[in-house]
Amino acid sequence: MVKPMGKFCGRKCTLLVNNIFAITAALLMACSLQAGAFEMLIVGRFVMGVDGGIALSALPMYLSEISPKEIRGSLGQVTAIFICIGVFTGQLLGLPELLGKESTWPYLFGAIAIPALVQLVSLPFLPESPRYLLLPGLCRHLLCGCSLLVFRPP
Repeated sequence: MVKPMGKFCGRKCTLLVNNIFAITAALLMACSLQAGAFEMLIVGRFVMGVDGGIALSALPMYLSEISPKEIRGSLGQVTAIFICIGVFTGQLLGLPELLGKESTWPYLFGAIAIPALVQLVSLPFLPESPRYLLLPGLCRHLLCGCSLLVFRPP
């Protein structure tokens, strides 16, 4: 699913569209208690799984294509490091003293929207992957040169 999306709309656009899944999942899960429908929670978890699958495939691809050779390996590990930080933060916020109570767990599920909103705001300012711009059938060779200059100045 990710490979056709990445070829059709680009790596950056795939990540931007993927934020719609995350925000939709966060809204479904956060509103499930007020709506009194546990089905919303199940559907929200499924949509969040789709979001996670797309993100874990598209993000390393995008990072490896925009990074210089010298730091490509280190930048490839950033995804794994932030997954660990996210799991730790989720477990910390899930403590009963914070958001782990029955009355506050919808806020914990709604917090998923925060990273998606940050990415939705910041990603448009980054250029598209040079490798995507050089795919056959796309007449974007000038954009590729500009994109390379942003990431790898002379």
